[in-house]
Amino acid sequence: MDLDGKMRAIREILLEHSPNPSVRTDSSILIVYPPEEENDFREHLHKLLDLLVARGVAFRHVDLATLPFEVLEARGLTPEVFQQEFDDFPAVRRGLARAIQDALKERIAQVAAEVPGGPAILSATSALYPLVKFSDLLAELRPVPCRIVVAFPGLEEGGKLRFMNQRDGYNYLAVKIN
Repeated sequence: MDLDGKMRAIREILLEHSPNPSVRTDSSILIVYPPEEENDFREHLHKLLDLLVARGVAFRHVDLATLPFEVLEARGLTPEVFQQEFDDFPAVRRGLARAIQDALKERIAQVAAEVPGGPAILSATSALYPLVKFSDLLAELRPVPCRIVVAFPGLEEGGKLRFMNQRDGYNYLAVKIN
């Protein structure tokens, strides 16, 4: 399915009657598209967000472009982490990955409280590569009562999803639009 078709599919889903506030991440959605179509996806997404506003759909848009820097700054690590990266990259990566995943879970939980049962639409997810595994994230967010819509620049290969064309995980608790 091309990007236009994927966006029509997500538009139809999000314009339907909101799910029960007890909705779980099993009804969350991954919009899978090639990473090279990121700019086209963002244009389509802005049109979709405008439509949702016009139709009065309760949702939250979470742009993740700056989340890694926000986490570093909040922990006072911005200059320090770049030096540590040279000294022990694997340790820095593990610590940063956990901190970003925790911050993202917290942000989604906050959004879910603002629009119970409504969608939390995550964009600019490529900014989290290679630190966040969305399969793990969705599994951890299973109790959160909102529909999580994840922009997923990547591909499906042999039934497995690859975020930014790299292995991301398995057993997604989400509907895939690909």
